[in-house]
Amino acid sequence: MLPQTALEHFAELGERILVRMPGQTDYRRHKQTVSILSEAVQTDQVVEITYRSVWRGERYTAAVHPYGLVYFEGDLYLVGYSDRSRAVRVFKVPRILEARRTATRFRRPTGFSLENLFRSSFGIMQPRGGEIEAVVEFDPSIAAIIEERQWHPSQKLTAGPDGKLVASYRLGNTLEFERWIMSFGPRARVLRPQSLRNTIRDNLLAAAEAYRAHDTP
Repeated sequence: MLPQTALEHFAELGERILVRMPGQTDYRRHKQTVSILSEAVQTDQVVEITYRSVWRGERYTAAVHPYGLVYFEGDLYLVGYSDRSRAVRVFKVPRILEARRTATRFRRPTGFSLENLFRSSFGIMQPRGGEIEAVVEFDPSIAAIIEERQWHPSQKLTAGPDGKLVASYRLGNTLEFERWIMSFGPRARVLRPQSLRNTIRDNLLAAAEAYRAHDTP
């Protein structure tokens, strides 16, 4: 739809500006699903989806009131009320095997906000109950990496001893936060709460044991 001059301009930029996104999902295969969901979101129509749950290892069908779509780290997610779960759920679009827009309309909850829903989440997973304060000490070697980004709206940074950096976060779900902290290995240490310290310690020990178990003599 762009004029030829504009296409030529962007073609030239392609040789000077590069955007790299590892692990991309090819959404051309999900074009029809995205179209159906987008229309249902705009018209407040219930959709019936067949979903493949990776963690539970099952497929199921559910009627969903689609409240909106969220684009997060290269993937698209459907957020809506699931009649099956009787609660708001998040569905990863590539795992939706079938989608059908029904003739049934739904009433969108007054004041519902996608931004507020994920405010205390570290990623795309929904909060679970109340918030906790997670406090982490980062090694000086990665302090600059933490400081140069606002990793979460609640992030607060203070200088620690010996050039270390102490960061605090208020979170309603820690699963994605745990994965993030573990990605720094020994350069990040949870100070509190103790339950989060224990979880990350046990996960790292299990990972180390998995490597030891497969080491060849």
